[in-house]
Amino acid sequence: MARYDQDGTEFSSPKFPFKLFMVANPALKTGAGAKTIDAIHAELDAIPAGTTLYEVYACGKPAGDEMNPTSNLSACGAPFKLGDLVTSSQCTTSWYGDASLHIRHQRIEEDWEVDPSLTQPNGAYTINKVCDKQQDGVLPPKWSRRHVEQRCLNVTER
Repeated sequence: MARYDQDGTEFSSPKFPFKLFMVANPALKTGAGAKTIDAIHAELDAIPAGTTLYEVYACGKPAGDEMNPTSNLSACGAPFKLGDLVTSSQCTTSWYGDASLHIRHQRIEEDWEVDPSLTQPNGAYTINKVCDKQQDGVLPPKWSRRHVEQRCLNVTER
């Protein structure tokens, strides 16, 4: 995320938050109606320009064990408000969004490679919990041995 600036210049020691955290606007309620495509589009179409969708925070460190979803800032260690995500026009569907808008979420293992301090225990957060550490030599079914060996175990050996 912070490895390159907007002109494509690479930074050798990028500074970046532990994670970004978005707090939904509590006044904006969606999903209560029918679950049809038309109903969902109608809900989106009803959001006016200038509506705050989220407050966006940079979290400087883990908070808790990072394993359970939450909707409040208790899950954001050392929060720093970056700003608000606000609609600039009325919401609508678009082919661009369906066919051309791609968001790449960076894997935490890539962050660990750039900043190994993130692999160190911080309160309830530990790399072993994130990696779903082996118990009695048997890997949990949701992780392959290859994934754990390549991603989690190699990082802790540094």
